[in-house]
Amino acid sequence: MALALTGCGGKGCVELTTAPPKPTVPDALLLNSGAAARVTQHGFDVVAAQIVDLLGLLFGKTASGAAKIDVGSLLGPVELSVGGGLGLFEGKASVRDLVLSLDMDALTIQLVDGSSPARLRLGFDHAHLGVVSGVVAGGSKVLGIGTDAACHLLNGLDVGKSTERVATVSATVDVVLGIDAKGGLDLDIEVADPVLHAVGFRLGMDCKLPECTDKVLAEDPCLECNLCAAGELGSAAISGLTNLLGPLLGDLLEVATGLLLDAVILPGLNGQPIDVEVPIDLRATLAASNAALLALLGPGEPLRARVRPRKGAFSVQAGALLVRLDAAVLASAHPCARDPGPDAAPGFATLPLSPPPALPATIATAAGQETVDLGLLLGTPLIEQAVWAALRSGLLCVRVDSAGLYGLSGGSLILSAAALDLVVPGLRRVVSPDAAIRVVLSPSAAPAPPTRVGLESLPGGALRLRLRMADAGVLIEADARWRWLTLVEARADLDVSIELRVVGNSLSLRVEHVDLAELDIEDAALVDAAGLPALAPALVDLAVGLLLAEPIDLDIDLATLLDGLGLPLVARPLGVGALGADDWLWVAVGLDLVGGTK
Repeated sequence: MALALTGCGGKGCVELTTAPPKPTVPDALLLNSGAAARVTQHGFDVVAAQIVDLLGLLFGKTASGAAKIDVGSLLGPVELSVGGGLGLFEGKASVRDLVLSLDMDALTIQLVDGSSPARLRLGFDHAHLGVVSGVVAGGSKVLGIGTDAACHLLNGLDVGKSTERVATVSATVDVVLGIDAKGGLDLDIEVADPVLHAVGFRLGMDCKLPECTDKVLAEDPCLECNLCAAGELGSAAISGLTNLLGPLLGDLLEVATGLLLDAVILPGLNGQPIDVEVPIDLRATLAASNAALLALLGPGEPLRARVRPRKGAFSVQAGALLVRLDAAVLASAHPCARDPGPDAAPGFATLPLSPPPALPATIATAAGQETVDLGLLLGTPLIEQAVWAALRSGLLCVRVDSAGLYGLSGGSLILSAAALDLVVPGLRRVVSPDAAIRVVLSPSAAPAPPTRVGLESLPGGALRLRLRMADAGVLIEADARWRWLTLVEARADLDVSIELRVVGNSLSLRVEHVDLAELDIEDAALVDAAGLPALAPALVDLAVGLLLAEPIDLDIDLATLLDGLGLPLVARPLGVGALGADDWLWVAVGLDLVGGTK
């Protein structure tokens, strides 16, 4: 989910089918449990509805829709001790070409609450197990002559009915989630002994079976297989087949679960450590949502987001699967950003952060109360590190001149030396009255003390972020015959308030307001600085307000990620908010089946 919100934003996901390159973000930047994801039981229920179809694709289906499992291809022939109970076989026999059917409507997937490492329990409660085909074969004696014999194995319960089966079984399979020493996904499959509630076999004669046509007795080649036609098994044979069926089913469930995990999860991981780094081109993303911003945005070196599950990442708490992630965001320092600090600035890792909180079961949206299936949690230290990286990248190194302001304002704002002369007396004596004016913003990217971010939940599934851009450099320049002349140089602390809200399938980001907390004039030798206090709010509006005054829609469509899992699911962002001690940003996600069914 973290990669979906970063690497899949409108540009497609990072491919995980090949070995990813080694991350370049330093380990020292990784914030322990700086991000997390929670999947609720309801979310797993939606996914579980697709398991039947996936098993059908893997193993095939019977006419009734049950999964068809070819035992021979999975386990090979299985030995059977019948002890002469058939009145036909002697000693050992074997079952070959065995194909079973398993009623998947009885399948449930449950999170084992309180488990650490996390356990996903696949359960079958009184599921119908049927024989689609199978042959019992072994040695026999007829009239004292040693020979081979074989019978078809058939269902013995509810014969001729839609519920015809060979047994009724209950079984559980636990998938234990972990991270191995190399940082890869470690899945351990544990199968409890199946419980057979009822067992019933029949035999069927087929003289075309090879064992029945060996012509040991020329007058009746099928004589040794005639006993199959009786359709009954001796008590020893029933006991032998029953004793075979329990362990056989356990082995099949283990193999089938492994194949299912291989088909759904492992192709995307390819045995590699789950330590992924994705580039995030914020400049391109912001410009795509508002082309006019391109003229204002600074160079904006691409950010690099690194995410990996930490050791002991998976646990089940409060009925939801919790995945703890180590994460970091970094950008190369651009010269326009002041005091960017070293790559591995340690300050963010020391910021206080409460444990990942539990998810609310529902969230209020415009459509009413909706069930939360997935939740992405970002700790404030990680958000603050991302803000630092964005400042470091030069994204907010703004240089906007009169022409740019005229275009951004749709022709309503004309800024020239003559206009500024009203608040900066004497400016017209330095430059021509119609000279262009330029405002330059150079943000500070000093990592210490870290930029703090405050979170506040708003009604309707929205969130307000408050942050301070401290010690930002502000320049007022005028065009003095083809060169820019610095008129005023100042340092400002800017308090920025940002609203995040879900609009459709996107997150809408809107800067509500930018307040000037403090302004220090460093150099105003060329003009009378008496009017600068009056000018300062206007500078803030021009340099920062225009940059982010329009809504910025960030596409966080998660369908691309789910497509990679082969599940016919659609993910919808439902809302955002603050959780814990208001130090976790939470994105709530709902899952729908393709076609809109919840």
